[in-house]
Amino acid sequence: LFRSWTGQQYTARCYTDIIPLLGTEELADGRLPYLEPCEGTQPQCDEYPVVTMYAMRVAAWIDDGLAGFFLVNVAFLAIAALGVVVLLHRSVGDRALYVAAAPTLMAYAYMNWDLLAVVAATAASVLALRRRDGWAGILFGIGVAAKLYPGLLLAAFLLERRRERDARGAGRLAAGAAGSWLALNLPFADRKSTRL
Repeated sequence: LFRSWTGQQYTARCYTDIIPLLGTEELADGRLPYLEPCEGTQPQCDEYPVVTMYAMRVAAWIDDGLAGFFLVNVAFLAIAALGVVVLLHRSVGDRALYVAAAPTLMAYAYMNWDLLAVVAATAASVLALRRRDGWAGILFGIGVAAKLYPGLLLAAFLLERRRERDARGAGRLAAGAAGSWLALNLPFADRKSTRL
C-alpha cells in the first residue's frame, strides 16, 4: 500500500486522501502551505483550510515518507477521535460508546482530516450547552478553520441564543468564533487572496 500509489486504492476499498496529498501538496519537500507556491504539476495546491493544511505540514515534518506520514496522521486523528468520545462521555455517559463503536468511525476515520473539525465542534458544542459561550466560540472558529461544517453548528447555537433573547451569549459566541478564525487565517490572507 505505501510503496506505490497506483490506482488500486480506488478499487480495493483502501482509499485515503492522506497518502496522495503528501505529494500533491508538496509537503515532503518542506513547502509551507499558503506561504510558498507549489512548484510541480499541481499549481492549485492548498485546497484545505489552514488548520488542516498545517496539521498535514506538522505530520510531514515528523515523517515525510508515505508510511510515516500516514501513521503520524493516524495518530493525530486517533487522538481527535478519543477526544470526541471523552467529551461525549462526560456529557451523556455511556451513550458515547455508540460513537466509539460506530462502523462509520472505523471506516472513515483515516480517510481525511475531518476528525480535526469534529473534535473542535464537539468541544465547542459541549461548552455552548454549558453556557461557556466565549470559549465555545473560539473552538467553533478553530473548527471552521479546519473544515467549514462547524460553522453550521455555530449558526444553530447563535439562533438558539437569539430565540432565548440572550444577546450577550450570542455576542460572545460570534466574537470568539470570528476572533479565532481571523487569528488563524489572517497570517495567510495575502497569499490566499493572490491565489483566487
